Amino acid sequence: MVKDMFRSTGNTIIAQLISLLFVFLCVAFLYNLLFTIIISLCALFILLGLNINFACSSAKRDVKAAKSNIYKYSWRKVFLIGFSSSLPSLFMWIILLFSYLEIIPNFLTLYKLTNEYFLIITAFMCNVSEASQISISAMIVLFTASLIPFITVCVSYYIMYNRNYKH
Repeated sequence: MVKDMFRSTGNTIIAQLISLLFVFLCVAFLYNLLFTIIISLCALFILLGLNINFACSSAKRDVKAAKSNIYKYSWRKVFLIGFSSSLPSLFMWIILLFSYLEIIPNFLTLYKLTNEYFLIITAFMCNVSEASQISISAMIVLFTASLIPFITVCVSYYIMYNRNYKH
């Protein structure tokens, strides 16, 4: 289970690194809204694709183990691997929250760079330069967006496990 948690977190970090390349392209065309939307959607699809692939392969592996009575289905495992996939985004959101509360210096620009798959949301909701100027509703939306990898992994794992496991 710990191995799957590290893989899940690693997939999200890999998605962030690949998506960062899209952000560098976006910086070249910074004021073009259409290009920003396309880049953000590509980054989001990379994140979703990697997380869905990981969840499905993990579920298939668990189905094989369950059929040979090695593994018993556990919601705890699904929750933990889903949560670990959201850890990088949640960690960055917590730092943004500290910046919003003015506990640490402004972190908004770095947050936008490290969460490029939420670039559309941050472009529309956080059109300010200081984290302390972000609205409460924008902080709630950004927190909810940080849970996208968690939801993706849990739902994908559940669907794939139930589809392949026939009693």
